[in-house]
Amino acid sequence: VSSFGVGDSTEALALRAAGITGPILILGAIVRGEMEQVIRGGISVTVHTASRARSLAKAAEKMASKVRVHLKVDTGMGRLGCAPERAPALAREIARSSWLELEGVCTHLASPGPEGRKETERQLARFRRVIDELDREGIAPTWRHALASGGILAAPPGEFNLIRPGIAVYGI
Repeated sequence: VSSFGVGDSTEALALRAAGITGPILILGAIVRGEMEQVIRGGISVTVHTASRARSLAKAAEKMASKVRVHLKVDTGMGRLGCAPERAPALAREIARSSWLELEGVCTHLASPGPEGRKETERQLARFRRVIDELDREGIAPTWRHALASGGILAAPPGEFNLIRPGIAVYGI
């Protein structure tokens, strides 16, 4: 395993405490009281609001340490994520920060199986438009990811450069 994606900061910090030194990305919540530990641990954080990005930047500045972030775009899942039309402005804000590094941009597919193919195609089209807009503005995050377990099994391979095999790792 070359890197890990976890649900929250508690899980990320547990991996660091267990001696895991590779890249870790928090895909979900970051407990406010654990923000400094996350920064100190070199753990990447997913953000979806300007206020979260600003909180991270403020904490990073206080610690004189940069934080790698992944911008999550809600293309139709209805969970965490900024609206696609707001993503470029938030990406610009992150990219301008001296304390944040826009390491990735991501989304999460609502129904990646055969029954949700049309909605998956719409979500991927929204995500591609965001990526195209970022590219036009010269904002090029290293990682671009949309595929978790269902998407890996349903979508054509190779379009994005990072995948998140969650429950599929366990055979589900």
